[in-house]
Amino acid sequence: MRRIAAYLVLLTALLVTALLAGCADGDPRAHAEAPAAPILLGDDARVLRIGRTTTDAQHRLQFSWPASGFVFRFRGTAARLLLNNEPLGDATPANDYILVEIDDTPARVYQLATGRHWYPIGRGISNGDHTVRVRKRTEAEVGMVMLERVELPREGAVLAPPPKRPIRIEAIGDSITAGFGCEGQSPACTFSARTENALATYTALAAERLHAEYSAVAWSGKGVYRNDDSRDLETLPFLYDRSLAHAAMPLWRHSAHPVDVVVINLGTNDCARGDPPRQEFEHAFGDFVAHVREVQPRAFIALILGPMLYDEGRVQSRSTVESVLNSVIAGRRARGDTNIDLLSIWANPAEGVGCQFHPNRRAHARFAQELAAFLAPHVVNPKH
Repeated sequence: MRRIAAYLVLLTALLVTALLAGCADGDPRAHAEAPAAPILLGDDARVLRIGRTTTDAQHRLQFSWPASGFVFRFRGTAARLLLNNEPLGDATPANDYILVEIDDTPARVYQLATGRHWYPIGRGISNGDHTVRVRKRTEAEVGMVMLERVELPREGAVLAPPPKRPIRIEAIGDSITAGFGCEGQSPACTFSARTENALATYTALAAERLHAEYSAVAWSGKGVYRNDDSRDLETLPFLYDRSLAHAAMPLWRHSAHPVDVVVINLGTNDCARGDPPRQEFEHAFGDFVAHVREVQPRAFIALILGPMLYDEGRVQSRSTVESVLNSVIAGRRARGDTNIDLLSIWANPAEGVGCQFHPNRRAHARFAQELAAFLAPHVVNPKH
């Protein structure tokens, strides 16, 4: 009996030891002691926001307007992004494209997949401090992007964000400002997310020339008084105050994001079905400019006479829009608002065109030179 009792005691001890070892392996406290991978959630203060963005209860950074996105800095050799892409359910199904820039290396384009996916970035870069800029190439009509988290290797480190650029430029427009078809090779191609590039537009390139922080509020087919599609009743002024283009709330806090320049290129789609009623068109344009002035009281407002407006036969779209813009400017100046002017940009047939006769990259580059020169006197000494 003593041998049996001793055997039972030994067996019990072995079982207890095994159980304790198993508990240690599964103990979350034991794993918590191991070094965790550095992470950034979308609403982390070390994520510098670009353009109009918002956050939700799940700590995700959301953005849908073209050229919007985020910046962060890290130390290490790689990182990965957990992004969620929600395509807009409309007649032109597509997924968003983003542009990822790391330091001064060539930018890389990513086509996002629907839903939540990890996207590795920076593979092969040297071990050191790096700045990453992620921006949306596609417009609001394509969809919304959400940053859920940034994850680094265990030996990596999250750094403080870079300082904001001192000059801020906001562009308001339609397909031209959204970069519709600018990557296309001929007018024969129709809309596709692949040939759209909001970061190759004249407004975005001019902002880079002036080393300005850039944001865009643009949607293809939108006008001031009416849209290209008669069934679409939401004009650009109707959408202008939104943080996310597809959602009525939350509203964008203009007072918290003052800009130095507002560039407005609208009117082309108002004329897509023939010249609009002059009085109603001018009234709508004047009201919208007055609202922009109300929410951005210090900004220089540049009204653009766009390159897709022409005078042909009975259709005098370019003359009509030019007359309306000059009347709006005269009305503002009569009220004491002299911080507004007009810039006319023309298409050059020798430069070719992109999809559906939109400006291509070559044309946008020339427009950018003209716009940067036009804006330079107004941003030498930013007011904010």
